[in-house]
Amino acid sequence: MSTCPLTPAAGTVSGPALSGPTFSGPTFSGPTLSGTANLDPPPQAPPGLDELAGHLIGWLKWGVLATGAAGLLTCAGMIVVGRRHRSGLAQDGLLSSLWVIGGLSLAAVATVLVGTVASSVTGAGTP
Repeated sequence: MSTCPLTPAAGTVSGPALSGPTFSGPTFSGPTLSGTANLDPPPQAPPGLDELAGHLIGWLKWGVLATGAAGLLTCAGMIVVGRRHRSGLAQDGLLSSLWVIGGLSLAAVATVLVGTVASSVTGAGTP
């Protein structure tokens, strides 16, 4: 079995010995992170916008409910009119009512969904 001529044999050192100053790396004397700093604060509304945000969300909820009611009434009208010799219109009305109900259901659980995601992101409610 032959050995590679470029690899030194075990226990031998080839080349000059290295000597000189050693470098231990930079040291930092700035501020340190302590347990008193709140690095992950919970969501907080800017001053004065809390009430405005509540009004806007209330108006959007009202708009969704009004639009949903109009949509369901429109779908009901399509079903009634399509009953006689227009089965395609009745079918469209029935399928559209499912989309309206789905949208209203999403609007109903929107705040719960957002609250759940926000609490998982901010860590609120976890032990």
